[in-house]
Amino acid sequence: MSKGNIYKAPGAKERTQRVDQVVASWAPTKPVWVIGAHRLAANEFVQRASKGRALMGWFGCTLDLLARRLAAGGMGEAELAFMSRASLLGITTRVVARLAEEGRLGRFEQLAGKPGLPNCLANTWQELRMAGVDATGVTAADSDLAAILTEIETEARGLQLADRAKAFALAIEALEQGALALGAIEKVVLLDVLLRPGIETDFVRALIERANQTVASVPAGDDTTTKMLLDAGLTLDAKHEDSPENVLEQAQNELFSGKDSSLREPDDSLRFFSAPGENRESVEIARHLLQEAKSGVAFDQMAVLVRSPSAYRVHLREALSRAGIPMYLSRGTRRPDPAGRAFVTLLDCAEQGLSARSFAEYLSLAVVPSLQGTGKPPPSAPEADRFVPNNEESGIQETQDPKSSDSDTGQTVATPKHWERLIVDASVIGGIDRWKRRLRGLRADLEMQLAELEDQDDPRCSHLTRDLEALSALVAFAMPLLEDLAALPKEATWAQWVDVLGALATRSIHNPERILEALSELEPMGDLGPIGLMEVRDVLASRLRDFLERPGTDRAGKVFVGTVDEARGMSFHTVFLPGLAERVFPAKLIEDPMLLDWRREQTDTRLDTTLDRAANARMRLRLGVGTDSARLYASYSRVDGQEGRPRVPSFL
Repeated sequence: MSKGNIYKAPGAKERTQRVDQVVASWAPTKPVWVIGAHRLAANEFVQRASKGRALMGWFGCTLDLLARRLAAGGMGEAELAFMSRASLLGITTRVVARLAEEGRLGRFEQLAGKPGLPNCLANTWQELRMAGVDATGVTAADSDLAAILTEIETEARGLQLADRAKAFALAIEALEQGALALGAIEKVVLLDVLLRPGIETDFVRALIERANQTVASVPAGDDTTTKMLLDAGLTLDAKHEDSPENVLEQAQNELFSGKDSSLREPDDSLRFFSAPGENRESVEIARHLLQEAKSGVAFDQMAVLVRSPSAYRVHLREALSRAGIPMYLSRGTRRPDPAGRAFVTLLDCAEQGLSARSFAEYLSLAVVPSLQGTGKPPPSAPEADRFVPNNEESGIQETQDPKSSDSDTGQTVATPKHWERLIVDASVIGGIDRWKRRLRGLRADLEMQLAELEDQDDPRCSHLTRDLEALSALVAFAMPLLEDLAALPKEATWAQWVDVLGALATRSIHNPERILEALSELEPMGDLGPIGLMEVRDVLASRLRDFLERPGTDRAGKVFVGTVDEARGMSFHTVFLPGLAERVFPAKLIEDPMLLDWRREQTDTRLDTTLDRAANARMRLRLGVGTDSARLYASYSRVDGQEGRPRVPSFL
């Protein structure tokens, strides 16, 4: 007996319409779990289903979110904490450092000091875990890698951390035992969810087995997902071939199909243009968006789908903002974090023996602690009274900064006045003793110059007096902080590092909230150690240098800007596909440096190889073309700005 249907079609609009028709007949008071590749797609589906009726028990989510919610009970009973990306990177960094000291890295010995090695190992370990491949299963293909992955797995188990694969395994157990935190499973909707062999597929199979009815939409060409769903008991209801009405429909139906049919006459449904650089390409996209809006297309019915967000995010945000176009950035806006960068620079300063250059860089980021109107340090800063002097004697210029001031407490940002120049004048290099000696020497020199001036009205007199006041403030602020940096332990457990660095961040950074949040993510690894300062710095650097402004939940009236994969389960009137150039879409296919393809074939057939990555690149283009229902703009940049060479269109 069939557990439900699979609706497969090249166009997203047709897939969603067919699923909507089925769901419209479902009782609004029965529990329905709507699972999308992106939570936004699931939520918008629930909103469409709720028109004209009240829904009860309908829940929109992703596979990961659902698995974590179902696994919460099992994690609590086993006293497990969820492993964040920072925690995984911390574990791999410690394992690499320890094995390097013991001479057990094997063929990875030459990469021991490279910052990219822990990150690559973390990616490979997580991929193997999600594919259901044990670390020891890699031994035949690569014994050196297997030994490292086994150590990572042992460390994670000893710290009682649950990675993504463990969360899915616990969720499957919860389904089998019927201990569901979300209530009984009545019906399940799968919106263009991408499935690959491994534990994700096992989880979806368990969902389908326990649901009364399941409806799934699958893009044409995604044969792997189709096979997984068929094996789980669903029945395929594919779209019958219809004659295309325009060039876009022909592209949706016949792209990568191998058919040798005659092309239709060009029309406005598919447009192609190029521009000299990503910046100008983004400007052209903004211009076409405005033209579409003038023709009556709503902004929330338009989307810009990119393959390389890092290459286009900044340019698109600037171009659309200047054009006054509201946008919904699915991945949020990533911005440099002055506070995080300043804190990482302080760690560099400590590692480099209290380097004057690093300390001056920290000061240049203008994140020194705030002062209150009384001149006293903020109460949250431990021992702050010993290095923040009174305003009247400090030489610190207070300026009200609307971005960083706290209107409730009356705090203002204390901006160092000439501090960096004074450090240069003092010829400070590093070392706490040299800092003290050189700053005392600079004070004596300034006092001597002031004493030699006979005319008190001489402009140089006020200049020297200001320098002396600024120097007093610098000494009062910098010396205790430098002493704290010098007192940092050479090695400690993560629990000790979290305490020490939390106190350091509070007393050295104006708004340390994001730093404290990053440190809190590492608390589950408290017993791991001893950890060196550079290991701590490497783990925190990637997390602190930038911060992510996540988008809101309301997309109404905004152009969707995201990746092709994030648009799964969504349809739009007009879609823009920028970056259709060589080495951009598709990106250059590179084997996993930790586990090459021939080693993957020896390990397990469920692991992706270069051929699978090439198929995924073609699938992304089919998704991008199929997301649109009326008009598609495809474009590419004719110039590679980084390498300064011309580009050609993508061979796809």
